[in-house]
Amino acid sequence: MGAGQRKRGFGSSLWKIARAGGGACAALILSCCAQPTLAEHWTEQKDDAKPYAIQQLGPDHFRFEVRAGDNWKHDTDFSRNRAELKSDTAQPLGQDVWFSYQMNIHGGPASTARFCLLGQFHHSNDPWDIGGSPPFAINLYPQTNTLRFIKRYTADRKTTTTIDTVMYETPPIRRDRWMHIVGHIVFGWNGDGTVELWLDGRKIVDLPHTSIGYNDMVGPYWKFGIYRGQAPETLVVEYANMELGSASLLDRVGHPLPVR
Repeated sequence: MGAGQRKRGFGSSLWKIARAGGGACAALILSCCAQPTLAEHWTEQKDDAKPYAIQQLGPDHFRFEVRAGDNWKHDTDFSRNRAELKSDTAQPLGQDVWFSYQMNIHGGPASTARFCLLGQFHHSNDPWDIGGSPPFAINLYPQTNTLRFIKRYTADRKTTTTIDTVMYETPPIRRDRWMHIVGHIVFGWNGDGTVELWLDGRKIVDLPHTSIGYNDMVGPYWKFGIYRGQAPETLVVEYANMELGSASLLDRVGHPLPVR
């Protein structure tokens, strides 16, 4: 796929989804019907014993659910609930990254989890890193029922601590409705980054010449779904029309795709 192209989400007239194999982390392969040699892999990260964790409701429409006690097998400390799709493609550093999608947080009690990420660019660890929080995240904040759009960066070659900034916090969100998010990010940790975000057609973040991301060899990868600290309440979130790539999605701000 050449520069300036993007990959549509799941299904539609151009894309089809197929589950490759089985087991804990079955790869979800997105393949273009017109060009079957092009494929992008997505990996399930969820409690494999819970069939409700990730469900496909339509060609570009997914439902995620976590409940108390759900545990992905690689979260060995049992301190988190997770139902996510992880892109196996790292995004480039210093280049345009665009994304657009719709999200519907189902009604229910306010989140009590110490964190609850509903979309994130997760950094690709260098061999000497010790892990850390994602350089970009959308966090459903506990008790307030608001969404916080967060960026992080560090210039350190070994990622141990980061500088965190809440770029925007919504008013309390109205659940059981579709919201539309468009983003444009250039990852750069030395003041050479960019963040532009639109929510429901309104620009909420405009940060040119900013710092976002880590001093890594490889850029971050996108994940969406639910990733939270262990909590007693059930949470359900739907996503539709996931698009991710280098081509501009500015037109989506005023012309979101219909949810099917």
